[in-house]
Amino acid sequence: MVWLRQHPIIRAVLGTIAALFVTLILVGGALLVVMKGRDLQVPRPVQERLIQQLNASISGVTLSFDDVTIGLSENWQPTLNLQRVALSQGDKPSFLQLNTVQAQVSLDLGGQVTLKFGDLAQPTNTSLDLYAVLAAIDQAAADQSLSQFRQFELVGLTVQYDDLISQQSYIVDGARLRVAQQDETLVIRADMALLNGGAGVSTLEVNYKSPIGNRAAEFGILLTDMPAQSLADQSKILAWLGPLDATISGALRGGLTETGVLMPINGTLQISQGQLRPNDNVRAIPFDDARTYFTFDPVNNEIEFSEISVNSRDVTLSSTGYSVLENGADGKIQFTGQLQVTKLEANPFALLPSPIVTNQARVDFRLGLDPFTVDLSQIYIEDQISKSHVIASADLRADTTGWNIGLSANIPSVDLETILRFWPETFKEAPRTWVSTNLHKGQLRDVTFSMRAQNQQKPEASVSYWFEETDFHFMPDMPVVSGA
Repeated sequence: MVWLRQHPIIRAVLGTIAALFVTLILVGGALLVVMKGRDLQVPRPVQERLIQQLNASISGVTLSFDDVTIGLSENWQPTLNLQRVALSQGDKPSFLQLNTVQAQVSLDLGGQVTLKFGDLAQPTNTSLDLYAVLAAIDQAAADQSLSQFRQFELVGLTVQYDDLISQQSYIVDGARLRVAQQDETLVIRADMALLNGGAGVSTLEVNYKSPIGNRAAEFGILLTDMPAQSLADQSKILAWLGPLDATISGALRGGLTETGVLMPINGTLQISQGQLRPNDNVRAIPFDDARTYFTFDPVNNEIEFSEISVNSRDVTLSSTGYSVLENGADGKIQFTGQLQVTKLEANPFALLPSPIVTNQARVDFRLGLDPFTVDLSQIYIEDQISKSHVIASADLRADTTGWNIGLSANIPSVDLETILRFWPETFKEAPRTWVSTNLHKGQLRDVTFSMRAQNQQKPEASVSYWFEETDFHFMPDMPVVSGA
């Protein structure tokens, strides 16, 4: 065997093999050093074979990816990286559905919303920022890894909502929530039934639409048979509904700009038969129905009413106007504004023998809610029959003693027939009887009237005037005085 190793040809072959072996070791070591911390792309034929074997080993879903790389970690561990992995169900829509979820939402005195899921008896400190939630959903929808995601659905959702501001609790039962991608647009829809301990059930539908990656959005709310007090408690711009004991159906629509600023909100509300009753100490003022169409400008805190209609025993009213939401000197919410009346038939508390009828009236008002106060700083009413007009002011307050009403009015000029038409037969009966019996015609000037009534007690009132061009009997046995 020694002679073989000494043979020149054999020695050349062995030397070549040894050189190749050393070269392979050096090249392999160099490759390992190069691969450490780096990824090398797997050839496409190998990738195709890999995906075929993976899909053959799983059922129900299809796996796909854009690229495969191999490498070595810093700890010299081999790694296999699959990039942009997608799971789908073939021709079925890509969606995720959750059933029967419990949650609790609380609104504290500071206006902070907290949310918890699962065991509602367990405490939680999780705060909920609606804008942050919507931003997170939009960010997730814009993520390339979720580009194939189409729909998330939550059904059978039960929510306990505790409003510590109004001291009310509500149960949302059987709610559904759907989040979907449609044509590069994020669409959120929810509908629910609201139980608040009463005999009725309110329903609420919410929709939200926003281009993915853009904060601009449109939203809408559709509500049915919602208690007025519940609706007023949830939004300052609807706080004026609080004194009503009635249910409301309607819709609200609005949007957000690209910077997330709230845009004007359009609303239409249909108010059922009910009553105005700010507290339990006052006599309720019933009404048959009411409706309003309005637009809220969040920049100026102004509500523009394109229609306010009320039908009741005391008042039938159609008007337009505006109101500004502001904080009073005591820091409480109040509304100031003006109404332009296009139709009015009014006989408040049935005080007048015949109603006031006009299609031209204007009222400047300030409404406070705690306590309930209405200050009418200027009232202008033109009587449709006589064409005379009234300039007045009034105030209305509901407190622990009941209703407190004050009225001051002035009529520059009015004929006798109009005065008797609005002079209650039970108010100042003796003067009214004398006027109706002895004054045959005439024109009254500068008629001033004031009244104060408290808690349905007999009103205290005064009236003064002077007259001209009057025919009257000064005494029964004397002739008629003419042109006085």
